[in-house]
Amino acid sequence: MNKHFYGQLFRIVRFLTRRVYPKYTIQLSDSRTGPTVYVSHHQNFFGPFIAYLWLPIPVRVWVLHVFFDKTSCYQQFVNYTFTVRLKMEKKLASLLAFPLSALISKFFQSANAIPVFRGTKKIIDTFRDSVQALKRGEPILIFPDIEYTNSSSAMQGMYEGFLYLERYFHSETGQHIDFIPLYISKKTHTVITGEPISFRDGEQFKSELKIVSQKLHDSINQLAQKCGDI
Repeated sequence: MNKHFYGQLFRIVRFLTRRVYPKYTIQLSDSRTGPTVYVSHHQNFFGPFIAYLWLPIPVRVWVLHVFFDKTSCYQQFVNYTFTVRLKMEKKLASLLAFPLSALISKFFQSANAIPVFRGTKKIIDTFRDSVQALKRGEPILIFPDIEYTNSSSAMQGMYEGFLYLERYFHSETGQHIDFIPLYISKKTHTVITGEPISFRDGEQFKSELKIVSQKLHDSINQLAQKCGDI
């Protein structure tokens, strides 16, 4: 894989952050054999933060599309993140959001993340970009939590729509995706994965979607139990 998979800004930010943040032990399964999508628990930004910081392999993370554009990122910060979630005064929110939105939008572009156009027709672009990434051998990392602000160790409800990636990929290649549960432990400072979970040949897609979704959900929470977090 290209050693310049990540851009310069991302590499600088990660280098500096690694100097001050505790190191995590990595225990990745070596049983994956094909195109890989890691599925993890968001834990209120903790999951993406640690994954970007310590995963030894480059990954294409699914990130909400508003964070790729300075203007839409600014609006997200001012109208929701800072004012609604963090209860910040709007004037202060605007002051902080102006420089931060420019940095964040550049960061996710540098991180080679994949924009997610949730709830719009442009979601097809997310799937197309993801299929092409998988065909190039680039692993993808998705945090499908419904309540992504939930910081507890146990994963609650999760969206299932990301699993339609299997349908798009299989129709183009005839291959199945290895969906691999990934858990990041606050208690043990460990990043650990479970065994790959795949759709089966000859089964109806919608019924398999429910089965794969439940297996991924259960496996993530089992990994959390293994780490002693729940």
